[in-house]
Amino acid sequence: MSRGRLMGHSVSIVTREKISQALIGRICSDGCDCFKHSISSEHREKISQALMDHLGTRRSVETRLKLRENKLRFYADEKNRKVASERTKALYAAGVQMGRCTPWTEEEKERISQGVRRAWCEGRRRGMGYARPNKVELLLEELIVDFGFQFVGFNQLIVGGKNPDFWNGDKKLIELYGDYWHRGQDPQERIDLFKVHGYDCLVVWENEVRTTPEQVYARVKRWMN
Repeated sequence: MSRGRLMGHSVSIVTREKISQALIGRICSDGCDCFKHSISSEHREKISQALMDHLGTRRSVETRLKLRENKLRFYADEKNRKVASERTKALYAAGVQMGRCTPWTEEEKERISQGVRRAWCEGRRRGMGYARPNKVELLLEELIVDFGFQFVGFNQLIVGGKNPDFWNGDKKLIELYGDYWHRGQDPQERIDLFKVHGYDCLVVWENEVRTTPEQVYARVKRWMN
């Protein structure tokens, strides 16, 4: 868990949040020259409006790619992955998101989960990820659209607790496995899972779509026939 420093002592995130909540509404002493009171109300309103206007704006492709590369480098280190995972678990366990100091209830967790799913399906999920297929998914979609497949990777279809990437509206599914995110995974496990629920699944790897798209098309055609 990340820790801060206060008067020479280590302070946990939960403690800092409690201190923050306790200070809400406190008034500075007369003659205070802190930043909050050194600017006019009009200036603070302009700053607030500028921040609100920035929310929901879309980063450039170059910026998104740089952020993605930085994130991949960070999570490539097993130690970083473990630290990030433990920190996230601690935050949710403490319920410190959104100014809370109490844990989320199961009902609240389910409501939040449902809201996120609806946002993805409606294409409103911006800031935390793409609200549309990525480049490789778009490439594969172009190859298989003639076979009636459509992208359903934003939780439009859940089968056995998993969200497939493409669905033909019947009992055929296509999963696109990323070279990074799915490395070391056995595609047969996903195929077997969907088969239990009555779906026939084909797994295509990212490098296949990028390097040999014509072979991917031929493979899908044989599979469909």
